[in-house]
Amino acid sequence: MRTLSLGDLRRFLPDAVGIAQGDDFFILDISFRPGQDLRLVYPCRFEGMVTLYCIKGSFQLTIGLEDYPVQANDFAVSLPGDIIRFALGDERKSGKIRIMAISDRLLNEMDFDMPWAQHVFHYRRIHVNTYYKVLINHFRDIFRTAIIGRHEETLKSLSYMLRSMNIELAHMWQEMAPDTRLKGIQSSPLTDTFVTLVARHHVEHRDLQFYAERMQLTPKYLSAAIAQASGQSAVDWITNYVILEIKYYLKHTRLPVKEIAYELNFDNQMNLYRYFRRHTGMTPSEYRERGTL
Repeated sequence: MRTLSLGDLRRFLPDAVGIAQGDDFFILDISFRPGQDLRLVYPCRFEGMVTLYCIKGSFQLTIGLEDYPVQANDFAVSLPGDIIRFALGDERKSGKIRIMAISDRLLNEMDFDMPWAQHVFHYRRIHVNTYYKVLINHFRDIFRTAIIGRHEETLKSLSYMLRSMNIELAHMWQEMAPDTRLKGIQSSPLTDTFVTLVARHHVEHRDLQFYAERMQLTPKYLSAAIAQASGQSAVDWITNYVILEIKYYLKHTRLPVKEIAYELNFDNQMNLYRYFRRHTGMTPSEYRERGTL
C-alpha cells in the first residue's frame, strides 16, 4: 500500500484555494463536482497528520476498519500511519471540504504525542457545534497570517500555534466524540518515538529488535518502558498495527491471502495464516466471511 508525502497528497487533490508552508503544512478548501474522479477512493496512507472539515455535501471516509459517513460540519482526524479511503457520499451531488495537513517533520517540531493522540482521537470523526466551527475558522486565519508574514522562524511559529490547536481539538473530542476515553498513558520522548516508528515501519518490521536498535536501547529495556507507560507491551503495539493491516486487506479487498502475505512482507501465506489465527482466534477466511472487527 502506497505511503504518500504531503506533496503527493497535494498533487492528488483537485485545484484548490488555500495556504501552504512548503510541503510541511497546508490548508486547502477543495470543491468536488458530481462524477469527479477521486484518486483517494483507493486505500493509501500519509506521512503526517491530516484533518478534514466538511463544508458542504456528503462524503464517505474510511480510516482503518471504521467507516465514517461525513456531512456538513463534521470534522475528522487521520493520524500518521492510518489507512485511508475517501469518496463522495453521493456522486450526483457536489461537495466542499477543508483539508489541513501537517508533515512528520512539523509534528516532531511541535513534540506531537502519538500515543496520547491514538487514545484521544480513538473515534476519528465528530460533528461540531457553532462554537467549534468558529474556532476552526479562527485557527485558519491565524495560520494564514503567520504564513503570509514569512520569516526564517515561520516553521517554529507554526509549531507553537499547532500545539495550541491540538489542545483545543482534544477538548473538542472529549466533549463531542461518542467513544473517546483518555487513558492513563504516560507520554515521554521514548513512548512517542516508539509509537511513531511502529506506525511507520510495522509492515516491514514486526520484530522488537528493529525498534530497539533504531532507538539505541535493549529490547528488554524498551519492552519494560513501553509496558509501564501504556499498559500494553511493545510487542502488542506492533502486533495490533499488523493485525489491523491484515484485517483491512481482508475486509476491503479481494486479494487472495497469498498476495496479502506478499504485500505485508510475510515469507508465505502460511506464516500470515498462523500469525493471524494466533492473535485473533480466527483464520483469515473466517474473518473475511464474517466481515467483522
